[in-house]
Amino acid sequence: MTPSVILQAYPDHVKAEAGVSSLAALTRFVGRFGGAIDAVHLLPPYLATGDFGFAVQDYTTVEGAFGTWDDIEALSTSTTLILDFVVNHVSASHPWFTRFLANDDEVTDFFIRVDASWDLSKLARPRAGLPVSQFSDHTGRPVDVWTSYGRGQIDVNYRSPRLLTAMADELTRLVERTGAAVRLDSLAFAWKEPGSLSIHADGTFDVARQLVAAARRRAPGNYVIAEVDDDLAPHLDYRRRTGADAAYRYALPPLIAHTLLAGDSAALRTWLAALPAGRQPSGINITATHDGLYLRPHDPPLPAAAVDALAARAQRCGGGVQVRNGAVYELNTTFGSLLADSGATLDRHIAAQAIALTLPGVTQIYLPSLFALPYDPELAREHGEPRAGGRAKHLDVAALLAEPRSPAARCFRRMAELLDVRARHPRAFRPEAAFALLDTPPGILGFTRGSGLDTITVLVNVTDEVQPVPHDLHGLSDLLSRAEPDTPHTIRAYGVRWLTTDHGERR
Repeated sequence: MTPSVILQAYPDHVKAEAGVSSLAALTRFVGRFGGAIDAVHLLPPYLATGDFGFAVQDYTTVEGAFGTWDDIEALSTSTTLILDFVVNHVSASHPWFTRFLANDDEVTDFFIRVDASWDLSKLARPRAGLPVSQFSDHTGRPVDVWTSYGRGQIDVNYRSPRLLTAMADELTRLVERTGAAVRLDSLAFAWKEPGSLSIHADGTFDVARQLVAAARRRAPGNYVIAEVDDDLAPHLDYRRRTGADAAYRYALPPLIAHTLLAGDSAALRTWLAALPAGRQPSGINITATHDGLYLRPHDPPLPAAAVDALAARAQRCGGGVQVRNGAVYELNTTFGSLLADSGATLDRHIAAQAIALTLPGVTQIYLPSLFALPYDPELAREHGEPRAGGRAKHLDVAALLAEPRSPAARCFRRMAELLDVRARHPRAFRPEAAFALLDTPPGILGFTRGSGLDTITVLVNVTDEVQPVPHDLHGLSDLLSRAEPDTPHTIRAYGVRWLTTDHGERR
């Protein structure tokens, strides 16, 4: 079943009380929202050796610091569980790689031995430098292998039928054990073509097709996310070519941030107007993620000057800026920091989340966004990884909510209201519900969701000034609690209105 709202969380995102596992604490936290959050994307809980869980050593073992398989099962019975399957690589401590270095014939082609004659200069890769790391086999002889994500994570060789079968079987067993939906992580880089970009290669689609089938072998119709951009050219559409159910709208975070910082919805409206109707239900709407804000350097959704402005702002807020091949690749920050303003931080943040929550498709919320948590430069320095600044763990939810007037508590209440109201209007906000942009001035982003009596009109003031509600909407009722200085005919700075003809729903 297609989810409507996904919460993305690390296994240890929520602080656990004595005698309670981190995973059990997360399950309790999700229970606060009832059915308003109907899926959890649990970032890797398996035994791993690095990269915040993505250097997987063993899919059959839960990292003891997080809990047990019983905790995973408890979470999966309370919500739709989505688990990562890392397509591109395994940990350098994975048993397959240990056997590979021992020259075990059964796995001799499981990894990619790099030939010195290969041209790797054109590669599109998620890390700087060449993707080559040297190890020693059991005789002491050097072995150069392909490592897109660094020395601790060894790329697997999908040109080997045995490797593909082994990975597919691993995925099938994971689904069989957990009943989980699946996200195919690091999928775009799976097939290697020296001398080319080696991203979205034809072979990758063949691999993805077989992994999607593996995820459904024991669970027909299982929900599968391809961790790729929703906005690729038609011939690179992973849903059409592999049978995956969804992909990510990576253009949205920079577009939404720019809209609220510039006070102008034109760029976002232009992008939304071009969104093909056939792709509207299957895109995953995001703001910040565990990695920060990806800026799509191959096809930026904003002019260069706007991208540079976002990068400069991220740095002023203490965040990081990643550059690949001379282009800004990623901003390591949070929306809580990027949209910070002396008097409007919370309202801007809520406006950003409200946009993502109401666009067609599925919405994903990164758990810290429920509290508008800022980026933590000290955490980044501690881990030696800029992305870590947005990955605060062991959040003390009770402490965050203890002072009702604190920014975190106020944000949580408003996010909870948005989620609650959204859940009570499923026909308007289901992924495939009708979507139509309104002809509003640049200072307001306006559109409708749903049809007939279920239609809800969404208005977001993207400026720091009061804006008038369009005259033809004056007779509608607001589903959200109204705050000063809103009136029936105005929207406060960065205000959000969900309007309906159902006057009985007014709150």
